This record gives sequence, structure tokens and C-alpha cells, in this order.
Amino acid sequence: MPDITKNDTSRKMISIILPTLNEFENVLPMYEALIIQLKSLEVDYEIIFIDDNSQDGTIDRVKELSSKDKNVKFLLMSKRFGDQICLMAGLDYASGDVAIVMDSDLQHPPRYIPEMVSKWTEGADIVIMQRESAGHSSWLKKTLEVMFYKFLNWISDENIYYRFSGFSLLDKKVISSIKKYQEYEPFLRGIISLVGFKHTILTYVEDERKSGETKYSLIKQARLALVGITSFSNKLLYLSLYIGLASVISSFSYAMFVLINKVLFNGTVIDGWTSIVLLIIFFGGVQLITVGILGIYVGKSFIESKRRPRYIVNEFGGIKNES
Repeated sequence: MPDITKNDTSRKMISIILPTLNEFENVLPMYEALIIQLKSLEVDYEIIFIDDNSQDGTIDRVKELSSKDKNVKFLLMSKRFGDQICLMAGLDYASGDVAIVMDSDLQHPPRYIPEMVSKWTEGADIVIMQRESAGHSSWLKKTLEVMFYKFLNWISDENIYYRFSGFSLLDKKVISSIKKYQEYEPFLRGIISLVGFKHTILTYVEDERKSGETKYSLIKQARLALVGITSFSNKLLYLSLYIGLASVISSFSYAMFVLINKVLFNGTVIDGWTSIVLLIIFFGGVQLITVGILGIYVGKSFIESKRRPRYIVNEFGGIKNES
């Protein structure tokens, strides 16, 4: 059992941040698993559920737990804002000396909490949990994940932790720094990499979901990946420029080929519409891709310039600063 003595010998507070969306069957098992680990540490704690407007009674179960355990707190969002926003809301309202960010479906196993806290007491400000294996994932998901992290690190100006799904421990000074980033579409994994501080990496084996289905479809994962890529690099704009230049060069080369063929070889170019149609489709596609990339960046700037609130909380439970 780690000795909670970082900086001083006073009793420390640990905040557990748990975003939920239709996790009715998982709330109680997650709570019970957390309690076992937290009580073994002999620390003060708070468990904050951030419910993203679930429709299966999740918030009712959380309220029931909160009525029985004053350490269980909750935020009920006014509508669905997404898990990244929920995580940021949880960090905004966490009052602990350290916060542990986890999924609420038990795929991030609570049994690793003592080891994470131990690394924190040894001096780490950030503990990154790097997924070692997830045997239940399909080969396609594993392949896409590897490709995503390789591409993200290639295109990003920051080093994004490999196979990092957000499961992490953050010291309160790290949380204070994260709060300064007010993007309307935050990518917490990238922000954690961006803020710096002393970090350590632990590996873990992801458990299977206890109940229900994942809320992250392939489309949602692709959207999150796009948010991460466009939030931490403008290299896509340069890439689109390079593609455009390559297209111009290839079209010029093709024009020279046609001209030389007509002059020197008496116009033996293959007749037909196929080549014309393919060229139109190709260059039209290139234009749409480049305009789309530019549109994403312009759109993000437009949304950010409005300075709209990132989220709205409908109901608080046990939170001290309810303002």
C-alpha cells in the first residue's frame, strides 16, 4: 500500500472522474470496485459521475449511490456534449489533490489505482496508463488504432502518448494548467501531452466491458481522431498544398506527354473519354479534399471565436462550488 506523503504528511484527497452515457448496469459494479481500492489506500476521496444525458436510468442509480455515500457526487449535463467535454467538466469541479480519469464501464480496471497513486507519491505529476492489450478488440480496430497514433504523432507538433485512451492520474497543478485550455472541442489526450510536467507511463491490460455496448462507434472514433489531428497541428494545410502542387505537376506532365505524342508520333494518343473522366474525377477529388481541410480549420476558428460555453450543467449533486 503506497504511503500518501507527497509534499506533506497531511491526508490527501483523490478525485475519480467518471463520464457516463447509458451505463446503468455498470455504475454499481464500478462503484464497488473503486471503493475496494480507495479504502485500501486510506485516503479521502470523491467519485464524480458526469452523466452525458443518459436515457436508461443511469443518473437515477448515481443519485441513489450519492444519497448513501456522501463521497459520490455527480453532474448531469443539460444535453449530450460528448465524453471529452464531460471529462473537462469533471476536472473543473474536482477538488482533490490528484484526479484519476477513467471510463465507467470497467475497461479501465480500478485495480491499477494503487500503483498509479504510488507513482504519484514518488514524484510523478502525470501517470499515463498505456494499453498493453485488449484481446476483445477486432483486428480492424487494432490496426486502425496503430495507424491513428502513428499518423497523429507524425502530423502533430506534440508527442501524443501511444495507445493512450485517457486513463490517467493528474496532479492538481496539472489540472490547473489544463483548465487554461478553453477549446470548444478539447482533445484531452493531446492537452495532457501539451502541458508538460513530470510524467511516467504504466502499462495495463484492458478488461472487457462489464455490460452494454461501447458508445464509441467507428464513426465517432474517426471524428475524435480528426479533432485531435486538427487541434494540434496545421500540417494538414501544408499537406493539402503539397497534394495540389503534385496534381499541377502531374497535369502539366500529362499535357507535355500529349503534345510530344502528337508532334513526334503523329497523334497516336488513345482516343476515348475514359482518361478525361478519370482526370476530372481525380482533380475534382483533390480540390474537394483540400477545400474540405481548409474548411475544417476555418470552421474551428469560427466556432472558437464565438466563445460559447463549453457545457451547461442541468443538475449538481454534492458538488461544493455549484456556481
